[in-house]
Amino acid sequence: MNSKGPGVRGTKIKDELTHKFSQQSLNPASTPAYIDHALEYLREKKNFTQTDYDIVDMIIRHGDPDAHEKLLNEKFLSSIQGHERSVHKIANIDKRAAVADLPNLTEPMLIALIRDDHPKVRAATTNAVNMTEILLTHLSRDPDPIVRAAVPGSKHVTEALLKTLSKDPDPNVRIAVVNSEKATADILQFLYGDKNKTVRGAVDEIAQRRRKKRQRMSPDVITGTSKNLLPDMNSTDDEQMIKIQLDIMAKSDNWESRKAAANSKYVSEDILKTLSEDPDPNVRIAVARSKNVTYDILTSLAFDADPDVLATIREIREELEEFRKKIGLSAFVDFVPTTDRIIEILKDDRVTESALRHYASDTDPRVRIAVTQSDKTSPDVLYALKSDHDPEVRHSAKTAIELFESQRDEQANTDYTFEKNDDNDGPEIG
Repeated sequence: MNSKGPGVRGTKIKDELTHKFSQQSLNPASTPAYIDHALEYLREKKNFTQTDYDIVDMIIRHGDPDAHEKLLNEKFLSSIQGHERSVHKIANIDKRAAVADLPNLTEPMLIALIRDDHPKVRAATTNAVNMTEILLTHLSRDPDPIVRAAVPGSKHVTEALLKTLSKDPDPNVRIAVVNSEKATADILQFLYGDKNKTVRGAVDEIAQRRRKKRQRMSPDVITGTSKNLLPDMNSTDDEQMIKIQLDIMAKSDNWESRKAAANSKYVSEDILKTLSEDPDPNVRIAVARSKNVTYDILTSLAFDADPDVLATIREIREELEEFRKKIGLSAFVDFVPTTDRIIEILKDDRVTESALRHYASDTDPRVRIAVTQSDKTSPDVLYALKSDHDPEVRHSAKTAIELFESQRDEQANTDYTFEKNDDNDGPEIG
């Protein structure tokens, strides 16, 4: 160490920089040795003095781009106030954008990059080590689509942000959403119906890419007919690929492909509903036999014009006429209708007491609430639901009981009045 002490050494380096910066050319070819000497001195410091801060500030204000780049890579920089100003001193756009990759990037420096005039620099910040959800949301609203298109590829992106960007007016942004590793099956399904052909093509491409990325899968596995099940049904890639492939198969010009989609144990209700109106009766028969078929779909197929489809329905339900008329418990239980359909039936005047009693223990609180709102629900069921674990169900049951008891009291008062009038013979009106 210099015998004159660190303070004297720092002052000497500061004076040297002041002198050199006053004489250097505007665009030096490379970082001068005196700057390297100053950086070497700063690396040795554990605690910065005001002189040391002045040295850094001089490099920020007067140093060439190479000097700025070297300074930005220094570990000590994160402790210096105002260092973010050095970012704007880097004239080269690529080098300025590269600052976002620094492991010691601080929040002030990150914000300085996000506010940069060039979209390429702003886009580079999406994967910054200290990127936050709030800042990423800000970037997703950037006026330049280049920046917005960089957000889906960020390791910090959320599903909610991808859903928002899936509706972006720029197709390149929507394509970036498709290519995001965090794009869920629902998002890909939504974009598969995009009005832009290129976006739809990107969904097809990503489906094929994910299929190749995984172990090779035969069409039998996709349709659920193979004994070799998927390697991991909890895998997002598997679920997304299956849903997209089934959607593609359901829209195929080949009826056998559409039938295979209907036979899949992974087929969704929406696809079955679409295929229930397929022009080929073989596809409609496959829909009727699907394990995922709903009560509503079977009801529609019960009026099919094709005799083979009707015969299939008769096999599923012993008597077609009885099936048409049924709207009680057995029809519901057999075909597992959707929650919305259950609620709709529970509100129907033709609903049976047995159906109401059955659905009083349904796992969905919306269904149990619908039970409490039916005029046909017996008092013992209402009193049981008054102790339900769901507060909204308890409140609805309590309201229904109060209404029931009020109507019962009114009826009792009416009966009492009639009995009293019968005992009181008044004058005849002649």
